[in-house]
Amino acid sequence: MPMISDSSRNTHYLTMSANFAGANDQLTDYVFVGQAKWHYSMKIANNVQGFIGAQFSAGTYEVRPIRESEGELPYYVDIPKINNASGIKYTGAAGLNGGFAFVVPMGSRHEWRIFGVEGSVSREFGDYMQFREMMPDSIVTFVDKGEWPATLGGFTEWVFRPSNPKVRLGFQLGWGTGINRLVSHTEEYRYLRPRYFYQTFHFTRDNVTTYFSGRFGNYFAGFQFGLSFRLK
Repeated sequence: MPMISDSSRNTHYLTMSANFAGANDQLTDYVFVGQAKWHYSMKIANNVQGFIGAQFSAGTYEVRPIRESEGELPYYVDIPKINNASGIKYTGAAGLNGGFAFVVPMGSRHEWRIFGVEGSVSREFGDYMQFREMMPDSIVTFVDKGEWPATLGGFTEWVFRPSNPKVRLGFQLGWGTGINRLVSHTEEYRYLRPRYFYQTFHFTRDNVTTYFSGRFGNYFAGFQFGLSFRLK
C-alpha cells in the first residue's frame, strides 16, 4: 500500500511470487507454489487504508514416503497405504483477499500501520486436494478435506522513506488462523484450527517492490519471495 503522505493513494498492483516450504510432520513433504495477484489499495479515511484483490496460485506438493527410521509413529498410521499414494501432486487455487489498516504517521518519513486486519477465501483444485479427500480419517491424525480454504489474520507494519523520495523500506509482522476447524478421528477430543505467523521485509524503488517473507505455522514452514509492480 502507498504511504499516507504519498500523492497517489488509490493504486492498482500486480504481484508475482514463489513459495517454498516443508509440510506435514517433521516437514517431510515438499511444497512449491507460484502465485499471481492483483490488488487495489485505497484510502478509506484520514488514517485508514484498505485493499481488495484477487489471486491465483499453482504448483506441486510432494507427498514423501514414510520411512520407519524417521521415528516412532502412532499406532493408527498405515505406512503402506500412505506410501502407495505418495508422489508429486498438482495443486492450485483461485480466490479473493482484502483488508484494512490503521495508520499512524511518525514524521514526514516514517509510517506505522499500527494494526491491520486481512482475510482471504479460495477455491482449491488439483491432485493434492483429491488425495486428501480420498485419505481415510482412520490412518492419520488430521486431514483437511475442505475445498474452500479461508483465513483471517492481523498484522503490524513499519514503513520508512529515506532521503531518496523514490525509495521505501518496510517490515511487517503478521499472524492468523484458518477458518475451518479440523477434527481428529484417531485421537479423541483433539481439534486443530491451523495458525500461521510471518515476517516480511520489503524494498521499493520507483514502481517496483521486492520482498522476502518467512512463514511458519502448524505442520509447515517456508519462505516466499516476489515482485510487486505498481500500475500507473
